[in-house]
Amino acid sequence: MAQAEGISNVEPSTTVAVKIMRNRGNESAAKAMISELKMIILVGQHLNIVNLIGAVTENIQNSKDIM
Repeated sequence: MAQAEGISNVEPSTTVAVKIMRNRGNESAAKAMISELKMIILVGQHLNIVNLIGAVTENIQNSKDIM
């Protein structure tokens, strides 16, 4: 859980969920994370689903092989 600023015009900060890959060397976990991100992007904004604000994938090893 974290606070993100500037997301909403109604409130100065918004409570958000943060998902972190702890074991960066685990290729299957990285593939699962990329797959999950792709699905969330395809679904887009939805009232009943947690919406994606952003993702940082620059430190995923061999990212060109995973994506």
